Amino acid sequence: MLGRFELLSLLSVGGMAEIYLARTAGIAGFEKLVVIKRMLPHLALQADFVDMFLAEARLGAMLDHPNVVAVHDIGEETGNYYYAMEYVRGPDLRKLMAAQMATGSPLPLHCAVAIGLGMCAGLDHAHGLTDHDGRPLGVVHRDVSLSNVLVSYDGTVKVTDFGVAKVTASDARTRTGSLKGKIGYMSPEQCRGETLDRRSDVFAIGIILYELTTGRRLFRPDQGDFAVLQRIVKEDVEPPSRRDPGYPAGMEPIVLRALQRDRDKRYQSARELQRDLEALARGARLAASPRELGEHVTELVPPAPPVVERSRASTGMSVVAPLPAKPAPAPVASPAPAPAPAASPAAFASTITLDTRALQPDWAADAPSIRIATAVPPLRRRVSPRRAVLVVLGAAIAGAVLGAYAMTPGEDAQAHAPTAARAARPAARPRAAVERPAHAPSDRPVEHLAGDPTLPGALVDAAVPEAPAPRTGTAPEPARPSPREPSRSRRDRDEPRRRP
Repeated sequence: MLGRFELLSLLSVGGMAEIYLARTAGIAGFEKLVVIKRMLPHLALQADFVDMFLAEARLGAMLDHPNVVAVHDIGEETGNYYYAMEYVRGPDLRKLMAAQMATGSPLPLHCAVAIGLGMCAGLDHAHGLTDHDGRPLGVVHRDVSLSNVLVSYDGTVKVTDFGVAKVTASDARTRTGSLKGKIGYMSPEQCRGETLDRRSDVFAIGIILYELTTGRRLFRPDQGDFAVLQRIVKEDVEPPSRRDPGYPAGMEPIVLRALQRDRDKRYQSARELQRDLEALARGARLAASPRELGEHVTELVPPAPPVVERSRASTGMSVVAPLPAKPAPAPVASPAPAPAPAASPAAFASTITLDTRALQPDWAADAPSIRIATAVPPLRRRVSPRRAVLVVLGAAIAGAVLGAYAMTPGEDAQAHAPTAARAARPAARPRAAVERPAHAPSDRPVEHLAGDPTLPGALVDAAVPEAPAPRTGTAPEPARPSPREPSRSRRDRDEPRRRP
């Protein structure tokens, strides 16, 4: 559990956060699947990374558009920062392109146009975002790439991962000369480290449209990062028709205008590019609808059950394999030695299969799938000598304190200590037991008791003091003290009063 979300499975691990498929429940059987993005624990100790993570969550919460992945909630629990996002059931463009290349043909034109329309609509909404006072925020995504565009099985295109987005109105700004984003999808001004605006994202949209319609990379990563940067900054893009003579004629001018190195000659906004794509779809009578796109995506990448789905989640990363089930221990025949203890659930929870291609910035058709399986053995508690010494010392101190407390007189013993001391002193003379009838009054003067014929003689003798006995050579035997002498108030009540 993480807050009110139940973590179902680990989807992927990135450089800054972990991605989980989670579920939230409510009353009357309410359930909803979400994607949890949790910051890595070692980065949560650094204030700069925490500020970036929270800024990404705040920006995602402000974006409200059908073509942008929504952010539902944000929270923190025991130092773990996380936020909940919309779960998009479908692949990203990187996986979709890999499946399309396996067929030996590029993506159909109507599907490429539908994807372009969805990207333009979502990014134009982000570019025009304002604060609560109506001031433009100047949002620039800066990382528009195949891995950050999702396509659901119902044909909805969604832009995600605004983690490196630039907000002009924000106090935390990118340092001069720093590069953020994937090199193969950067604009010329982004490669030079200049100030960016919405036209930088338009250049990235042009790269994606070029790759979707040609079926090949525009800037191959195997050429080296420096060579790619030089090509983006200094070379014009080759027209697609030179590589593919059958390239659609109406699509080429749109792609080439979006890929102009001079941003003043480029589309000035994503909305302008969207208008031209809509005009192309109307003129060529293309079925660029979500239904057509969803059917094609379902055919290329068949869906799987939501919990164990290996398709793309709403984070721009590939889904890794689900956690393996715990195998049953092998039977051991007698008199063989006792079998090794079965692995604990923690060992299987730590065993994951990671698709390293998910961590690469872009797709490659010929890149092999490298999977690393790491099995962590179950942890065994080992008591160190230092801990054992501390435990023994703590037990000794606790025993000493309890022993001292047991030897201390209690409240009852302290309350009756004066009474016991008085009982230990020898009595002045033995006193006869006085038996008082129930009808004898207790407040009559002593002198009247001697002449009262109704009282017994023993009571009269006890009421009138006797003369002290003459001292002889032998001391009188002291009276044996009673175990517990009555209190003062009781003696005053039982003995007759004496007149001074």
